[in-house]
Amino acid sequence: MRITLLFLGLSIFVGLYGQQLITDDSIILKRGFYKDFYEFKYNKPSVALPPNYPVIVCEQKYGGAKSNAIHLCYMISIDKEQAKSLKNIYGFCDGKDIYIFNNRSLTNTEIVFEQLVFKGRYCIFQRVINKGYIPAPAPLGIVVMIPTSKGLSNILIDLNTSKFLFLKPSTLKSIIKDDNEVFNKFKSDKNKKEKLTDYLIEYSLKHKNDIDRNKKDVTTGEINELLNKLPSDSTFDTYYNRVIEKLKTFRDITKIELWQSKYGNGNYRFIGLSAIHKFSFNTTYNYKIGYWRYFYKRGQIQKEIMYDLMEEKIFEREYELKNSD
Repeated sequence: MRITLLFLGLSIFVGLYGQQLITDDSIILKRGFYKDFYEFKYNKPSVALPPNYPVIVCEQKYGGAKSNAIHLCYMISIDKEQAKSLKNIYGFCDGKDIYIFNNRSLTNTEIVFEQLVFKGRYCIFQRVINKGYIPAPAPLGIVVMIPTSKGLSNILIDLNTSKFLFLKPSTLKSIIKDDNEVFNKFKSDKNKKEKLTDYLIEYSLKHKNDIDRNKKDVTTGEINELLNKLPSDSTFDTYYNRVIEKLKTFRDITKIELWQSKYGNGNYRFIGLSAIHKFSFNTTYNYKIGYWRYFYKRGQIQKEIMYDLMEEKIFEREYELKNSD
């Protein structure tokens, strides 16, 4: 499988600022990979999913030692080197169902996803997690805690904040407390602990129209499109200024600036854009984005590199030095 080529060669772009939500009644789910939360929320996968793409169904056991309970999860199988090149996968859609990344390390050879089981104000998927720990001896006298069993947990996705939440009584109470009808019904229910999902779904369907549709919500794919150099960018200064002014309007771009360095003779050593953003787990890192240019000491261009929002190289072009430095 050529996952690297899929992400670099099959990118698809959609119009900016479309406000179609995955929860809309008339939604037609688009096939493709989501690179961030907003691509998922607004039905805008930025990387195409080819027809008949091999998705592997796997089984995970949970419960005690004598339990036969099984949870189904889904995998995309790739080789180790390709897995290292894949970053910030949020999930994918096959045109019918949505699958959310299971937060497993991308250095593994199998990328695991969980199927979304409900779409609403809060979306739901399930995940097998460790439950109950006991101490066990380890080398050098160290004591480690090992799990005694595995349990199936309901995980919520808040479509207004992008946060993942474990569904438990305290979480549900904090969500439904602003709806007196649902909240009072929950409080008086003697079996409410067994019906957390039912009440969450009832609330989510009732409050589906409370999902924010914000024009400042922008996807990774849309920003990568903005990073392209346009015919109207007559100079690199024009390009840099356009990108900076545009990215300043997006709320998840924390900082955008032009980085540059010069040799002692005043010629540029390098020049390019840097951004801090919330599209990755590392929200304090300065990502190189867009066109970066590197120069020889006498001012001749040495190298051009185009980066996407996650500092992955889109292309790289090197130039030979015509005269000796």
